[in-house]
Amino acid sequence: MKEFAQRFGKLLEERNLTQKEFAKQSGITESAVSRYVNGFREPFYTTLVRIRTTLGCSWEDLMGE
Repeated sequence: MKEFAQRFGKLLEERNLTQKEFAKQSGITESAVSRYVNGFREPFYTTLVRIRTTLGCSWEDLMGE
């Protein structure tokens, strides 16, 4: 779980996005974004697609696979 959180946080940082800005752009709640970044939860597949699309990143960048 921590690996995804670290990658997601790093991608937000690289794009100079706050969690609040990302939440607004992606349509994911701020509380959910916070839980993902802090490693308390991992998103379902459909949410991963939304995260990837919003960030414009590859699956490898997001998931490390």
